[in-house]
Amino acid sequence: MTSIRLEAASASGGKFYEACIRPVAGGFTVDFAYGAIGDTPRTGSKTASPVDAAKAQKIYDALVKEKMTGSSQYREVSGGTAADFVPAPAPPAAAAIASACLPPRLLNDIDPAQVLPLTRDAAWWCQIKHDGDRVQIHATESGVTLYSGRSGKTRNCPAAIAKAFAGWRVILDGELVGQTLWIFDLMGLRGEDRRGDSYAERYATLEVILPLLNCPAIRLVASAQTTETKAALIVEAQASHQEGVCFINKDAPYTGGRPSRGGMNLRWKFTASASVIVAAGGNEKRSVDIELADGTRIGSCTIPPNREVPPAGAVIECEYLYCLNSLVQARYKGIRTDVPREACTRAQLQFKDGIDPTAVRV
Repeated sequence: MTSIRLEAASASGGKFYEACIRPVAGGFTVDFAYGAIGDTPRTGSKTASPVDAAKAQKIYDALVKEKMTGSSQYREVSGGTAADFVPAPAPPAAAAIASACLPPRLLNDIDPAQVLPLTRDAAWWCQIKHDGDRVQIHATESGVTLYSGRSGKTRNCPAAIAKAFAGWRVILDGELVGQTLWIFDLMGLRGEDRRGDSYAERYATLEVILPLLNCPAIRLVASAQTTETKAALIVEAQASHQEGVCFINKDAPYTGGRPSRGGMNLRWKFTASASVIVAAGGNEKRSVDIELADGTRIGSCTIPPNREVPPAGAVIECEYLYCLNSLVQARYKGIRTDVPREACTRAQLQFKDGIDPTAVRV
């Protein structure tokens, strides 16, 4: 039956809302799930008892309209049938979560000056940083579990992916973008810990096993290995408004956690910059609500602890990844005394995929 997944930016990074019309004995129910992306969802139903198809559709349409036109500014990211998602298994005890979801490798950011040497160095491979949710998939004889890679909590697994991994014994690291799982590392296979292998060895294994799954929803992240292909991949990533690129040393073992500095797994984030106005009535935390000259709110901007919070009405410069209905991961750079308020327009913003969601489509 009909279903939809909506997502929106939030102070904690992102939130989602799912709704579906579910066939049950005696008619249909309109059910929903919501929460922070990567966390175990909270669920409920808009129908206390089954209703007929027409009424269920009316309730569903009203619910979706309410979410997409409300203040949270939800946007549709996927849809399909009510069976598209497999419910997350019941969360185990805290100790079991820690032992089940392996510590993920985390990347330190680099500045543009480091990009060219890494591009020329044959020991470093380059990959697109896909903009989704970091996950680990654990497939065993008893079933398939999808974990949020950072929190270690179980989460919903797209049904096509769960079906493809049925009967496998493998642990993989990747990024879930909508209902597509982008795999970039191998942690275990057939009960053997593969984290001590070099990245080149782990990646070569992925090139062999992933095609065997025969599932379009499971894809291997491409690795550029020569100076020419790395340069081309970076150009492609920037042109397609990706979050950034990652550099992985081909000899690196899989090491969980983040080094205090440097390391064998690095990330270059592409960022944009915009002049915006501090809105009146901001929050009490170390961030300010921000708006454009026409009064359109475009989210909030984090103020570093060593900087003074700028006053309402000030024009400030914010660094961010891209804009949806608000700036994503906006960070404060400083007050702009040289920029007039009227220059703080929507025209300066860089949007995800280069498409302004408010633009009129013909």
